[in-house]
Amino acid sequence: MYLEKFKNPEDLPRLTITDSLLPGTTGAEFLADLKETELYKHIHVIVLSGSKTAKEKDRYRELGAIDYIKKPSTYDEYQKVAVDITTRIDL
Repeated sequence: MYLEKFKNPEDLPRLTITDSLLPGTTGAEFLADLKETELYKHIHVIVLSGSKTAKEKDRYRELGAIDYIKKPSTYDEYQKVAVDITTRIDL
């Protein structure tokens, strides 16, 4: 619903960070829907999860996520993840 508020496609975000567990859906469903929509498929997606299995990571990559990251447990770790994301992605 948030993305639908944008009137000008050029104003859409270039990156979204989502959780693997969302209210009423999953991160995989969200990602699949996003990548199937022509207007939104250019948006980079990073998934945060409480667990990090190779199978899950592969699944999200197949759906179009650019990364799958285990959720940091401290504020400092979140800051490191944010810095790492900004250095790897041309935003």
